[in-house]
Amino acid sequence: MDQENTTTVTPAVTPPAAPAVDPNAIAAAVAAGMAAHSQALESRPAPMTEEQRREYLQVFELDDNYIDGFTAALNDPDATPAQRRAILEQYRDGVVNQSLRGAELFIDQRIEALRQEFQPALTAQAKNQGEAIWNEFTAKHADLKDHRALVDTVANQLYSAGFRPATPEEGFSRAASTVRQLLKLPEPPTANQQAPTTMPRMTPTNTTPSAAGAPPNQPEAGVASFFLQRKK
Repeated sequence: MDQENTTTVTPAVTPPAAPAVDPNAIAAAVAAGMAAHSQALESRPAPMTEEQRREYLQVFELDDNYIDGFTAALNDPDATPAQRRAILEQYRDGVVNQSLRGAELFIDQRIEALRQEFQPALTAQAKNQGEAIWNEFTAKHADLKDHRALVDTVANQLYSAGFRPATPEEGFSRAASTVRQLLKLPEPPTANQQAPTTMPRMTPTNTTPSAAGAPPNQPEAGVASFFLQRKK
């Protein structure tokens, strides 16, 4: 009996369709970033005039009126002790105030110099923390690991809209659900948490108030800035 020749036919595999991204959401995020950058450029202070500089430094001015009053208070035999004290106290207060102002500006400059000196280390630390949080996020939502830029944008938009998760897990779930809606992706069937039914309205801005001493319009750290402060 002849052995029949059999041919194994491999069924054709249809590649999954690329997820559709809402172009309006992406355009809004890009526009918000451009607006923040333009605002930062426009808000740069103009060079000070000499008068503005002296006012900023609170320079104690010994004008002619003061000198005449000082001379009269010390040399006029009819000047009262109260008049002499007043003119001397005016001089004292002016010199002390200018000295305090100079010390204040010096301290501010030293703090800024130290901040600039340690900025590379702080930036590296923030980057490492951001990577750790991103790894934690993708461990829970692996289907979004190729959409980091969109996750970062959504996270900052949710924060700007006022959403403050009680736990990192709650924040991860809300951001992930929002991204899946934008990409028109289904919720994973094995997810432990259900997608939230309501979400805060995202405003077209991704800037948050700067910390004390930090420059305005500081770039966001993406998903890290959204969840980092929730780490206990």
